[in-house]
Amino acid sequence: DRSRPCPSGFYISKRAIAGSHLPIYAARKFPSRKDPLGIMVIYRPNTGKTGQESTSSELWGRYDLVAPLRDVLSASAMREGGKEGARTAELARLWDDFYNSSNTFERVGSLSPRLSRVGLVHGAVLHVFPCLATAVKTCPARRDKTLKAVRVECDGKKTLGVKFPDWKIDDLKILLSMLKSARGGNEGKYKETAVDKIDLKRLRVATRPENTMLTFFTKGGKAAGVGTS
Repeated sequence: DRSRPCPSGFYISKRAIAGSHLPIYAARKFPSRKDPLGIMVIYRPNTGKTGQESTSSELWGRYDLVAPLRDVLSASAMREGGKEGARTAELARLWDDFYNSSNTFERVGSLSPRLSRVGLVHGAVLHVFPCLATAVKTCPARRDKTLKAVRVECDGKKTLGVKFPDWKIDDLKILLSMLKSARGGNEGKYKETAVDKIDLKRLRVATRPENTMLTFFTKGGKAAGVGTS
């Protein structure tokens, strides 16, 4: 009955994808309130929470329920060697197989890889940002054309930079060389200037509390004749 809400639990695809039936975990998005569509949030063994949502009707059409969450969490189902216990053990083995086989940088069968390479250009990049934007214009994938400031942590060290496709580094080097020549070979040379002394008058103006309606009626923190005879 595709009209009934799907329970939270583990499901498996009805048709084989690249020769394999894929398991998923689907959880009710609104478990504590009435939801006529039965919206489900999808989790996959290789990518975790996908951000993909599905109505109960759509989920029943593409997947078969293998084990409701209440059965998986049941101590008797895990302990006893009956039908429920065997089905739960088989599901765990299948889930682990898909998780381990997707632990790569390349796509394996129907599974998206769990690992990805991220190129990062860090250091002083603001003055060469036009070169970064020009270098990625010819990228076929839209995700590679978007320049984002990101922070990564590697071996306990955090680095801030601009996300950049590593296979475009050679093009970037050519553009930087052209930019250096256009700027007369002065690229990377900076002149330090002394910091001006702080103007105390301007500092008082900048740090003065903002005027409000109450400021109009008060003077020195006391009421200025409001309500007095």
